[in-house]
Amino acid sequence: MTISDRLVHNKDRPAESEDGGALDKGALTLRRVIPYCLAILATAAGIIHFSVAGQHFGESRLFGVVTLLAAWLQLLWALAVVIQPSRVVWWRVGAALSSGIIVLDIATLMVARDVGGFGVAASILFQALVVVGCAWLALSRRDHRLGRDALVATYSGVGIVTATILSVSLVVGGPAPAANAPASAVDRHGLPASIPLPAGVSFAGVHQSTQMPDMQYHSTIRLDTWGWTVSRTAPEALRKFYEANLSKNGWTHLQGQTAMGNPYTDARHLTACQSGQVLLITTSGAKLNTIAIGGQASPTGQGTPASATITPPHGGTALVIQIDGNPQEAQIACPNPR
Repeated sequence: MTISDRLVHNKDRPAESEDGGALDKGALTLRRVIPYCLAILATAAGIIHFSVAGQHFGESRLFGVVTLLAAWLQLLWALAVVIQPSRVVWWRVGAALSSGIIVLDIATLMVARDVGGFGVAASILFQALVVVGCAWLALSRRDHRLGRDALVATYSGVGIVTATILSVSLVVGGPAPAANAPASAVDRHGLPASIPLPAGVSFAGVHQSTQMPDMQYHSTIRLDTWGWTVSRTAPEALRKFYEANLSKNGWTHLQGQTAMGNPYTDARHLTACQSGQVLLITTSGAKLNTIAIGGQASPTGQGTPASATITPPHGGTALVIQIDGNPQEAQIACPNPR
């Protein structure tokens, strides 16, 4: 007998108790309790998806829309189960829907670096339990009579455990603040106030200041480099932060480009100009090397920048900020300065 045949066959069969006898339709049984427990789990997973949808939009608009859609489908399914807990169709839909969302969550762990791992893992756990529960309801006709004490213990246990895991996942895997607002009260280590720093930033111990003679202009060129790490923020979200905030601080000629000369494939540059200076911001989800970004100083220079490597935290971004005072670079990057 195939699964489909078994579902049809089981639809009209009365539920049997563990000892083989038929149960009364009005009896308080495990099959009447489990659907409500599954609705609780699906609701918790939907809340998690709502909480991380904003972060997914920072990565990809499509990814954000899919996450919101998954959250609404989970809540609607939970509502349908509460209204009609005995409908076999909801158990089939629940198993299929939850299986698909598990695939989505696994893809989140592999692709979306800005999402808290515990929250995604909790969603996978909730959905896996929903799949198992729906499969048991759809395929099995065995049942177990519950007393009032067992009923209270079941609902209380499921509710408390689910609420605890959900609370922890929302705290640990909450939205990253860096894409929304600048950091406050941070030691800037000499970084000019016109260059904003995102929330979640930490100084990586790198501040290099190199001076080199410019024979053409008979002056000294200064190159300043800072290394930072930003927690729980994807490189794309961090680039959007700077695109939105640099112009507010007087920087012009913003241009984004791939760091072609950098050995780390996902590194990206953002350049801007102000007062004859060129600002270079480089972000990456992998390690960044300051020499690979800015290039080696001239052998005739009075200082040679040391090689420094910035390692991003898990789910975060490595950030290197450089200010180049070379007037030739300014003329190239900032034509017709205003």
